[in-house]
Amino acid sequence: TGKVTRGALGFIGQLAGPTNAGIMVTAVGKGSPAEFGGLQVSDLILSVNDIQANSIRDTLDYIADTTPGNTVTFEVNRDNTILKLNMVVAELQQ
Repeated sequence: TGKVTRGALGFIGQLAGPTNAGIMVTAVGKGSPAEFGGLQVSDLILSVNDIQANSIRDTLDYIADTTPGNTVTFEVNRDNTILKLNMVVAELQQ
């Protein structure tokens, strides 16, 4: 029996508006890779590994398909400042 491993970072977001220009972070899990990577509530995720974040489903699927232990780079807009945040993907707990 094979085991499927999915990646996770531990944040919740919603589309930023009708233009789908990013994902607004609405919650960050305490002790999560997202928290350790510096992601904050109200950050606007613009891209993950240079792939535009204009769909929650596509972005979460991309993270889930990333092997745990690998690093992903988020480009976020925080208070009109563009930041690059590196996060180590954890294994999704079922």
